[in-house]
This record gives sequence, structure tokens and C-alpha cells, in this order.
Amino acid sequence: MGARDVVSIVGLLGKLIGSMRDEEFERALADQNLDTEAPLRYRLCDIEFVDHTRVTRLSFIKIRTYRTVERNIQRNYEKYKIYSNWKEKEIKIPAISLKLTNNVLENMRDAKYLLQNSIVKKDDAAYLVSRYAYEILSKLIVGSQKTHLMPSWMERDLINKEGVGKVDALKHENENIESAISAAQDSIHEHESQLAELKDKVQKIAKARENKLLFVLLSILTLGWYAYSNSGKRLDNLTAQLNVDEPNNAKEMARLNKEIEDNSAKIKDNNAEINIIKAEYKEKFKQIKPLTDYIANSEDFTPMRDLLGIDYVKIKGVYVIRNKELDKVYVGQSKDVLKRLKAHFTGTEPKNIIFAEDYYRSKLENKEELFEFKIEVLETKDELDKREMELISEYDSFNNGYNKTAGNI
Repeated sequence: MGARDVVSIVGLLGKLIGSMRDEEFERALADQNLDTEAPLRYRLCDIEFVDHTRVTRLSFIKIRTYRTVERNIQRNYEKYKIYSNWKEKEIKIPAISLKLTNNVLENMRDAKYLLQNSIVKKDDAAYLVSRYAYEILSKLIVGSQKTHLMPSWMERDLINKEGVGKVDALKHENENIESAISAAQDSIHEHESQLAELKDKVQKIAKARENKLLFVLLSILTLGWYAYSNSGKRLDNLTAQLNVDEPNNAKEMARLNKEIEDNSAKIKDNNAEINIIKAEYKEKFKQIKPLTDYIANSEDFTPMRDLLGIDYVKIKGVYVIRNKELDKVYVGQSKDVLKRLKAHFTGTEPKNIIFAEDYYRSKLENKEELFEFKIEVLETKDELDKREMELISEYDSFNNGYNKTAGNI
């Protein structure tokens, strides 16, 4: 290798290095205004739920997304930063515990409510619970089939999605039908144009052949082209084609018009169905009620599992516990009814032996639904004693229920 070759190679390397440095500098200039920190993201990792207390423990991961400075380059006595690609760092944050009472479920998307009522203690915890309320309950309800935990806002949202889905499906079908109608109309126009063009050709040739002198003269002047294009043979061929095409076109256009008529009727039916669906779901919305937090003086029985969702309040009164499967009843009284009921049951499982035997013998697939209760609020001891005896008699719970006496005498 000669000296000139070495100089040439060194020159090429210098240009290559210079080009790389220029590209690096261009990247550094582009990087100067880059964001180095993206907004924090969170991921719900795990949910622990205790049935008999409704205490829920939520585990979240915080995801930090950021860039770092890879190196600095210098140009014209100034330093420029070159940043890395985005990086991620996952940080496990302290678990959040809260009790999912009915009031909490109904207000779960309201961070202010969660803080003001000390459901959670910190702002970031309140934000996470409210922000991920739908995801939390979706996982909890789907995983455990506990539909009684569904608040009204979530039920409304699910019903709305279902209704919108049905309406959108019909609207999409209408769009496809309208496209089919448009295609059929275009096909009709095409058939009409082709038939009109064929008729026009037949009429023009027939008219051209009426004046024989002019026909001969024009044929001579056009060196036979006029005679060829308006020949009797061509007229016969086009007439024969017209005789075939006209009934076929009429049959095809009748089919297409029938298709348009049927599709138009289908659109009309779909629009009527859309109106029915909207009315149906409007009625469903009216029937949605918030999860109740007050069960006293209700004529209806409340499932025992719903007791877990009621915030504690001291109630003096009588209560009735009923075994739905056997239609057996227990009537009692207390100065603190909710406390007494929770003394009888751990969640939906009896602690009191008088209910336990029937509970464990029950053939119900879901024993959470076995027992239910209702409460009547009363004030004086005389009222309590009198009403307790009346209910024992009404339900015959002394002879055919769980009561061991006919009441306080």
C-alpha cells in the first residue's frame, strides 16, 4: 500500500468521523427540549377481600417513566446533552385498606368523600381508589360473583354500555343495508343506461336506413364506413340483442327494486327496534336504586349478607330472622339491633347454634342467601315486649320456628 493510499484512507476516516460527530450534534440539538419525566402511572396488582367484614386491601404498583443523560458533547465551547431512551421503574406502594360499605361503594369515585369520611387517610390513596374504582369492583365482582357489591353508578354504566352496544349494532347494520341499497340503485341506473344506449343505437340505424338516397350518398362519401355501421345485419344483431336484454333487464331491475324495498323495510324495522331499546333501557335506568344504608321499618326482608354493607347506627327495636329455605323464623328485641344481629352471625354464617344446624344442613347452592332479616324501630320496653309477642304469634315461631318462648311475659 502506497503513501497516497494511506492518505486517502485517513481522509475517508476523517470524513466518516466528522459525519458521525455532526449526526451526534444534530441529535444533541434535538434532545435539548425533551421531557425527562413522564406522568406517573399506576397498576392495580392485587385485591384481598374478607367476606365477613368487607374489609378490602388493594395493592398498587407505581410506574415512573423517565430519561437520563447518556453523555454530553461540546460544540463551540458549549455543552449539549444527549438523553437515553425512555426507562421504566416500578415501585410498590403501601397497600390501601378500606371497608366497602354500601355508602363507600356508592361514593367510591369521589376522592373528597373518601378523605372527609376517613375511609382512607391520604390524598394519594383517595386518588387511587377513586380513579380505579371501576377496575377494582370489576375484578372483585367478576372474580367472586358478588353482584350485591355493585353500586348504582356501575350498574348504570354497564346497562348503558349494553344498550349502546345494541343500538350501535343496529345502526351499523343499517349502514351496511344503506350501502347495499346504494349499490342496487347504481346497478339499476347502469342497466337503464345500457338499455337506453342499445335502444338509441337501434333507432339511429333504423332512421339512417329510411332515406335510401342519403344512405347511398353518405356511404360513398365515407368509403363504405357509413354503410357498414348502419348495415341491415348490424341492425338485426342489435335488435336481437335488444329483444334479449330488455326482458332480462326488466327482470333484474324488478329483483333489485324488490331488494331495495325489502332493505328499506329492514331499516325501518331496525329504527323501530332502536326506539324500543332506548325506551327499554330508559326504564331500566329508572329502576336502578342506590345500595341502601337504611333497613329499619322496611316491610321486606333484607338478605343477611347486606348487613355487612350497612354503616353502624344504634337502633332500638325488634328484629325478625328468617330461614328462606325452611320458612322458619326467630323474633328478638334489642337496644342495639345491628350489634345483636352481628352477634348471631359472622357475615352470613351463623354463630348462634340455633341457626347453625339448619345452615350446615341446607341444600342451597349459595348459603349466603339462606338467612334474611328485617327490623322495626320501637322506643319503650312495653312496645318492644308487645311487638315481639305479636310477631312470634304471627310467624308461629314458638311452635314452628327458632323461638324458645312465646316472648317476654
